[in-house]
Order: sequence, then structure tokens, then C-alpha cells
Amino acid sequence: PSVIIMENIDKKIVRKYKRKIKTPYPITVPEKKILKLLKYTNIKHPKLVKSGFRYLEEEFVEGRPLILPENDKTVLINLFSHYVFEMKKLNPSLIKRHIKWNNNSEFLYMQVKNLEKTVKKYKHKLKLEQMGLNINQLSVFKNIRLDDSRKMSLIHCDIRKENILSRYGEYYLIDWEHATYGDIAYEFAMHFVRERYNEKEMNIILERMCSSLLLDPTSLMRDIKVYMKRECDGKDWFYNWKICSIS
Repeated sequence: PSVIIMENIDKKIVRKYKRKIKTPYPITVPEKKILKLLKYTNIKHPKLVKSGFRYLEEEFVEGRPLILPENDKTVLINLFSHYVFEMKKLNPSLIKRHIKWNNNSEFLYMQVKNLEKTVKKYKHKLKLEQMGLNINQLSVFKNIRLDDSRKMSLIHCDIRKENILSRYGEYYLIDWEHATYGDIAYEFAMHFVRERYNEKEMNIILERMCSSLLLDPTSLMRDIKVYMKRECDGKDWFYNWKICSIS
């Protein structure tokens, strides 16, 4: 955020900020719309206090980021499954008018185009190589067709331990500023990459979610790999570590 101010409003600590204009993430839906929509879910999240022109005031949730036992992602897997299921069942009519893509393939093309614009400011070839970025590889994704029969839904786009706060035995999902209406395969891919899931852990999630949401596991996993490959080729410079290698 370009501006962050901590205030005490009615004895509630909130954050107040202007929305970002340029971002490497998918083009987002206004966060106040997202927070209003979340009222109809069982996802614990910061409440909307007040909103105005290009800013909002949001309840500050006191807690600590999720800490997992070594080599045990059970809690994280359960929370991720819960969040995805709750978002998938929402009626997206409140936010659909804010997006400019009609299917999953167009959602992917938009991200590639947006990422290209973001990185073109780095004109020095050596600097790009040092960041591990090969922008020429991104053009490959413009010719890929995803499973467009899979319905889009609300996605958070950044579900990871640092965005899950533990508070008195309850868990709050925060940082909804990048949430949008898009492909659920993108949500899976970003979560798998950022939390470094192994094959067994990914299969646990996929079996559970494909069964509960009636998704085609073959096409879903194929499209997840497309997004994971895009993340490796286009954005490991952004996170400063090598992510994965998928053939």
C-alpha cells in the first residue's frame, strides 16, 4: 500500500490505505466489495469499518501468523480446503462486473500480459538474468488453452501462513487486496508454490477438493501445472528464491 495509517476508531485499531495502482498480481476487485461478500461465508476475516474514495478502513486483527510443526501441513491443508470451499459456493454477481475476462484461458492471458508490463521497466539484460527472469518464455503461455468449462469463483490469490493469523484458537485470513474473480486452479498453484508442497500433500488437497466441489482432477491438475510453470518462469525474481521445475 502507498499509505498506511494506524488509527483508533471506536476503540478498534484499523488500517487505512490507498489502493495500489500498479501490481504484478491479477487485476483486483475493490476490497470493500470482497469484504462485503465475505459476510456470507464462514471465513473469519477483518471486518470493514468504513470506506471512501480509493481507501478503506478495516478492523485490525491481533494475532500471530500461523506456525506449523516441522514437516506437518495438516492444519494448513485443512484451512486452505475450508477457505476454497467457502469462496467457491459464493454468488459472484456482486464482483463479476469488475473483471474483464470471461473464462479461465482469458484469466491466464491477462496475467501474462500484466506481468510483461510489470517487468519491462527492467531494461538491463544482466539485471534480468540476475533476477532469474526470462521474459521471452512468457509468450508461450499466450497459446495455452485451459479448461474453460471449469467455473470461475472468488479467489484470494495469496493464501499462505503469513496471511493466516491465529487468535485464541481461531484463524483469520487477512490481506484480501489481491482477491478477485478467477480460476480456482490459480489459487491452488499459488498456494502449492509458496508453501512448497510435495506431491503427496498436493494430492491430499486435490482429492479432497475435487470430491467436494465436483471438479475434474485431470484437467485441474494440468492447469495448476501451467500456473506453477508461469510462476517459475515469470516471478521467482519477485520472491527471491527458485520455486519449482515442471516439465
